[in-house]
Amino acid sequence: MTIPNPMGCARCGIDQRGHAIQASADGVHTWQQPTTEQIKQRMNVRRETKQAEKLARKLDEV
Repeated sequence: MTIPNPMGCARCGIDQRGHAIQASADGVHTWQQPTTEQIKQRMNVRRETKQAEKLARKLDEV
């Protein structure tokens, strides 16, 4: 699973620099500023994923 950059496009999560014009199931779009709520959710997912990975590494060591 790829976790989008917190500042990635509001519609698809791709970083602004490499975005250009994207075609998706809901139509063609250019990069769109993510909402504050999207940024917060993406940051929380990244944090939780990193914590889970860290715990998994510790369990593998046992």
